[in-house]
Amino acid sequence: MQVNGILQKFLLEDAKKLCFIVFQQELRNPVTQMTGIYTIDDFSGSGLRHLQYCTLQNMLLLIHIAFDVMPTNILGIHVINGNFLLSLALALAKPFLSESIRKIIHVHSSPEGLLDYFPASVLPKKYGGTLNDYYDSGWHRKANEEHDIFPPGGQKNLF
Repeated sequence: MQVNGILQKFLLEDAKKLCFIVFQQELRNPVTQMTGIYTIDDFSGSGLRHLQYCTLQNMLLLIHIAFDVMPTNILGIHVINGNFLLSLALALAKPFLSESIRKIIHVHSSPEGLLDYFPASVLPKKYGGTLNDYYDSGWHRKANEEHDIFPPGGQKNLF
């Protein structure tokens, strides 16, 4: 990550904070609260250098937050562009995961496998979809505006 012309290392702690911000914003959305969340995790570019972050503490924290702490329904976790390390990690983790978690994890051998679960109109072209422009440069402004509409404690009960 580059800040003020200085190249800085993107730390795991920064990634945790970023994920938490995105999930918190989605949890404020009433549609997400009703329907749940599907995630697509792209592991292209991952390798041995990322193995240092796969400690037991980090993995347990990730599972605990995603399935026990976050008040949402995760309907599917779709993994694409995985490598042998990911396959090994999933094989080692499966005995410790509950049956409900094992059912929602889908590993795809190619990004086109996502088309069996998602319509092409919501997937970027690099994943076999038809979506061209999915980067929203004004997302943070919209998120701040929605913060007042969808507060963390929920809307006030008028009855």
